[in-house]
Amino acid sequence: MQHSTKNKFFHKTLSVFMAVLSPIIFVTSVQAEEQIPLSETRCLQKSGYGPAHEFSPEIREVTIGNQLFDSIFSLGVKNFSEYKAYIVCKIPVKKQSHSTEFRVKFGIKDDANYEAAKRTKVTFFLDGQAIESQVLEIGQLATQKLNVTNNNNLSIEVTCTQQLYNFDYCPAVEFVEASFL
Repeated sequence: MQHSTKNKFFHKTLSVFMAVLSPIIFVTSVQAEEQIPLSETRCLQKSGYGPAHEFSPEIREVTIGNQLFDSIFSLGVKNFSEYKAYIVCKIPVKKQSHSTEFRVKFGIKDDANYEAAKRTKVTFFLDGQAIESQVLEIGQLATQKLNVTNNNNLSIEVTCTQQLYNFDYCPAVEFVEASFL
């Protein structure tokens, strides 16, 4: 009889445990499935004089704010009057949800001291309209969350914040996270 009571207690405890954890496990797995890295979307990237080319991420280690990150890609510019660097991406269409968010973490690496300028401006565009911008300094890390629902294209543009001479550079912006959710 005691064995049966222990067995019933075990089954009831397991049932309660599963009832509580099942929604958490399901929500976590759904969220993980819906994340689409920027590297898996259709994008074009342009830096300097040349034409835009297919985006091909190149992962390398960088330090920003004395923290180690894997940089997915970087955007850098040479001269304020002539250059801007940008990436333009098609926003993926999600089947399960009508709302989409873009999350990005970016910054200027700590050892970017060789550039003449110390700051770079990052501007985010949705369907060609500027919606957010931030000015970063060397060693600064930033995050941005954008609601991209009902938009087709996302652009990220990097420009210098000051006039430079012919062979001077603005600090490149390193992107360490970039995903649609």
